Amino acid sequence: MNKKKILMVIGSLRKNSLNKQLAEQAGRILGNRAEVTVLAYTDLPLMNPDIEFPVPKAVQEVRNAVNDADGVWIFFPEYNYSYPGVLKNLLDWISRPVEEGAPRTTAVSSGKPVTYSSVTGSSGGTKAFEKMYDLLKKIHMEIMADHVFGISDPEVENGRMILTDDIKEKLAEQANAFLDFIDA
Repeated sequence: MNKKKILMVIGSLRKNSLNKQLAEQAGRILGNRAEVTVLAYTDLPLMNPDIEFPVPKAVQEVRNAVNDADGVWIFFPEYNYSYPGVLKNLLDWISRPVEEGAPRTTAVSSGKPVTYSSVTGSSGGTKAFEKMYDLLKKIHMEIMADHVFGISDPEVENGRMILTDDIKEKLAEQANAFLDFIDA
């Protein structure tokens, strides 16, 4: 079995984000079954068709990372019942054609396997999950919608999320299902 390349996307810019902590745990669960990298995308300019071609260097680097991955796993907080703007900007850039005049189906997002998880407040991310699903579908990603989960108001101690056995079990189920989904 070939090691799958999983690209983790953290939808929060906070240095010690709870979603980043969840992604780190997912990476530990995937262990040696996958090559895990975290996408660096803080240098992305705001999506603007006026600067789309030639493609900015930061955009090309992000597109290369997405293109090289076998699957993308997004971890994001819920902001006002939706996903963060910085994450939307990233998804907008990867959903655009790679060459001027080319169809949108040439975008690196097109056909790329994706799943998502969320650490949020009291809602558990349900509203943001609905909106994320709609967006990912619109940009033609292959969505693994089963086994996704949100963590509501997790226990935090000294800035670290307490990873209960239940959280670890759900995350392991999602990781295993995602590897299977990529292979399907």
